[in-house]
Amino acid sequence: MIELVRKLPAPFLEQVSVSVAKELKRKRAELLGEVEDLVLRIKANNKQASAINQLIAIYDPAHKQSLTLRMEHKQSRQAIPIPPKLKQLQQERSNP
Repeated sequence: MIELVRKLPAPFLEQVSVSVAKELKRKRAELLGEVEDLVLRIKANNKQASAINQLIAIYDPAHKQSLTLRMEHKQSRQAIPIPPKLKQLQQERSNP
């Protein structure tokens, strides 16, 4: 199989390489766009959940205390940093 590929004309191989790279870059950009959309959705959902928690606390004061304990636990888990590769991809996406 490899020998057959080697026998193909050089211009054809170059054209295939360029189209493969172009398609990979397109797919990468698409995925990074989806990541950005998901980050925005998560932020919006967190704001809505926070607003709902405030309303619940009005009707059920005990909920506020249990929420405080859960938030402290959640913050200790959130100390894990974003992987460097993901951070790099986000930066590349925002600076084309």
